[in-house]
Amino acid sequence: MKLLLSLTCLCLAVLSTIAQDTIYYNSYWRDTTAAHASYYRTRSRSGGVWQVIDHYLNGKSQMTGAYLDDSCLLKQGEFIWFDSIGRVTHECTYVANKEEGKETYYYDNGKINITGNNKNGEKDGKWLGYYTNGQRSGEAKYKNGKQVSGTFYHEDGSRNKDIEEFMRESGYPGGVGQWLRFLNKNLRYPDSAYIHEIEGTVVVQFIVSEEGKPLDCMVIQAANPYLDAEAKRVILLTKNWEPAIFGGRLVKSYKKQPIVFKLQTE
Repeated sequence: MKLLLSLTCLCLAVLSTIAQDTIYYNSYWRDTTAAHASYYRTRSRSGGVWQVIDHYLNGKSQMTGAYLDDSCLLKQGEFIWFDSIGRVTHECTYVANKEEGKETYYYDNGKINITGNNKNGEKDGKWLGYYTNGQRSGEAKYKNGKQVSGTFYHEDGSRNKDIEEFMRESGYPGGVGQWLRFLNKNLRYPDSAYIHEIEGTVVVQFIVSEEGKPLDCMVIQAANPYLDAEAKRVILLTKNWEPAIFGGRLVKSYKKQPIVFKLQTE
């Protein structure tokens, strides 16, 4: 009887180690059902961590990595990201959910896009950026996450004095305050929505081009056709965004913007 009990415990321990969960996500990486999924995650508990593989629906890996916690929020060890045909796009190492050591982004042709070092979750030391042909686009030195120097180049190798930053998110000129002022000035409550007392939040996604133009605006969270149309109209009314910079190069970037329509109560 004691031998049988010991064998049973051993089997349970093995099953516990190899048991695998499957979680489904929509295109915004929110939990969903298999029928509405754009990605899915498989994970298994091993060696005190959750070994995770995120997949595209074609079955290819989108990301591999490990997490310390059951909620899969605390990254630990090497993480690798892939495109939908299996090419590596990004590699990074984490210690207790903070980037540590070398980090590299790759082009579709497998060449390095940008690479550098992290320390305690911040960029630290030399970072290098490249064009697709291998020509260097920029080099910058960081300390505690802040750029302290940088030199940038055109694709022909000549100095580019118009660029001063190695990395930058795209943004509205003047920052959040100017953006809110623009919305307050230009956003109009549609008459039909006002008459029927329709409220809601519309989330739009759009591209900020290398020239700072808003392109390909689409509603990714709808509220009402009248509100949706007004949200798109006001986004496309903007111009002269500050484009993103990646490795000392101007690049296009995706933006998501929630726009709230709420009637004033007397």
